[in-house]
Amino acid sequence: MPQVLWEGARETAEGLPVISARYEAASLQVGSLGGGNHFIELQKDGEGFVWLMVHSGSRNLGKQVCEHYDKIARSYMQAMSIEVPSKELAYLPDEVPERDEYLASMHWCLRFAEESRERMLARAAEVVESIVARDFEVGTPVQTHHNYAALESHEGEDVWVHRKGAVRAQGLVTIPGSMGTASYIARGKDNPLSFGTCSHGAGRVLGRKEANRRITHEEAEKAMEHVVFGVRKGDYDEMPMAYKDIDKVMLNQADLVEPEVRLTPMAVVKG
Repeated sequence: MPQVLWEGARETAEGLPVISARYEAASLQVGSLGGGNHFIELQKDGEGFVWLMVHSGSRNLGKQVCEHYDKIARSYMQAMSIEVPSKELAYLPDEVPERDEYLASMHWCLRFAEESRERMLARAAEVVESIVARDFEVGTPVQTHHNYAALESHEGEDVWVHRKGAVRAQGLVTIPGSMGTASYIARGKDNPLSFGTCSHGAGRVLGRKEANRRITHEEAEKAMEHVVFGVRKGDYDEMPMAYKDIDKVMLNQADLVEPEVRLTPMAVVKG
């Protein structure tokens, strides 16, 4: 049965064709994890605190928005004989009506992703509380968006910054490693040389298909033996070996973020 998303969700979806067409489906998916590299992870820090980390986005909705407006942008480039270095860099100028439509749809997807993560965090906290059979204090959550565009001022100009696999390095940010290695809570330095950006996570060294081909079941079980996680036969694309060393990644971006908390995994639920 469809769920109520948030106050004003349906009203703000009006006039956005992709969102409107998939609104009911979205109301069924909110608060669910999704597949790929999405996860819920129970972690610990060095001071004895337990953390919950959720990685999940706008699900298929964001992908549909992206593909819909990218197709329109490519058609516009062709119709106006505008040459771009790659078809993937097609854009919608300010005067094109679909430009504002796309931005509104993108922001709707960001709000959906935020709402979905909040619901999962709340539910996961309830489960932990029921297992330990005691109440506990929940700290302030750290929300981090990635894969989006934002209008910002840099070097005296207002510019659109697109962050794919990257996040705004301002305030506290989450930087996941892999499900068998550490993740970080860091404070962004808002470095102007990076347009105030840092990495979203460790980043892959093996593609999904390659990881499933190269990593053996025995290697996968060995890599995850210190974490509560059931390794599935043939499903190795999220194993630690498929990702870069998160500690090296943090060292390499020391000019972009300051690590505040290092988190190690205790249990993982993978999408």
